[in-house]
Amino acid sequence: MQSFDCSDCEFEPPHLLSTTRRVLRLYNLSRSQRIYGFSGVVGFDYKGIREVANINHIDMGPMMFNALWILEGLELEAMNKDV
Repeated sequence: MQSFDCSDCEFEPPHLLSTTRRVLRLYNLSRSQRIYGFSGVVGFDYKGIREVANINHIDMGPMMFNALWILEGLELEAMNKDV
């Protein structure tokens, strides 16, 4: 089997900081915590996300909230481009 060294590849993913890793983990765990309206997703259910964080022993501090808020904006922006 041939092995490849991708350390110089332009598509090598960046190393994630522990905080970023926790944010992405919570984001993925809480994919079902969205609020839907007539036009589709209208935002995140932060009470539901907090419950998911508590169940999974993830601290939902201000930094985590701000990161999720940014991800919410990016998700809504991406959905609006598809419409």
